[in-house]
This record gives sequence, C-alpha cells and structure tokens, in this order.
Amino acid sequence: MRLPIFHLGGMERLRVALAVLAATLVTGTTGYHLLEGWPLLESLYMTAITVTTVGFGEVHALSPTGRLFTLGLILVGTVSIGYVVSSVTATLISGEVRRMMRGQRMERRLGRMRDHVILCGYGKIGREIAREFHRAKVAVCVVDSDERLVEEALDEGLVALAGDATDG
Repeated sequence: MRLPIFHLGGMERLRVALAVLAATLVTGTTGYHLLEGWPLLESLYMTAITVTTVGFGEVHALSPTGRLFTLGLILVGTVSIGYVVSSVTATLISGEVRRMMRGQRMERRLGRMRDHVILCGYGKIGREIAREFHRAKVAVCVVDSDERLVEEALDEGLVALAGDATDG
C-alpha cells in the first residue's frame, strides 16, 4: 500500500509537513486551553515544550485527563517534528544536490564535447532532430528555455542546458 503523502514532490511535501506541525500546535494549544482552562499563551508554551520534547516541566499541575492528552500530544508531536525534519532534509538533498551533481556532470560533458551540434529547442521537431543526430553518431547539446523540456532531454541522456538560445 502506498500512502500518497509520502509520494509528494519536494515543496508539496514540505507544505504538508508544515501544515501538520501547525495543526499539531493548534490542537495542543486548544486542548490545554479547553481541558485545563489555561490561558492561550501558557497552553501554546506547554504545547511547544511537549512537542519538541524539551521537557522543562509542566506549566501547571495537570489533571489526569491533561496527562492523557499530553501523552497523545507527545506521540503526535514527535511524529510531526520527525516528518518536518525529514521533509526539509529530503527537499534540500533531493533537489539541490541532484541539480548540483547534474550541473557538474553537464559541465564536464560540455568541456569534452568536440565537433558537436547545438540544437536550439527540444519540442516535437527538436526531439526528432536530436534522435536523428544520435542515430548518425553526432554529438548534440540541447538548449531550451523550458526547464521541463531540458529535464526530458537530460533524461534521454543528452547534454542539455536551460537558457535562451539567442543569448550570446
């Protein structure tokens, strides 16, 4: 079984993670306010130290219901914080490191290219032209302003750069 929340893109997953954390903070604050009758600021403070597992101690003595609520909040909060940390890490690592490594590989490949063709655009026609050059064993460097098309060219194993082909 695949959970859709774990198959989101980087920024979408990050937004979901922050929404989960915000919901946890609101739920905790509201819970302490309603169950224990504490002011909102003290309820938020108690929620923050509980969710982050700082463990400074209780703001006020807890009722048995408040203790049960705190146990649940510890579990939910720990999972929420873990999800935020993993989402931030995954977003940073997956996108940035991949782009950086791909960029370095591309620079090396471009530096080694000789007697190549620069193909301006990787739309339907450009894609067919690139295939013909590949069949003819001619090196091709694709330049396109559409990042999605550049990604497609890279996925096809071509050297490709994002940019305006009319720029010098």
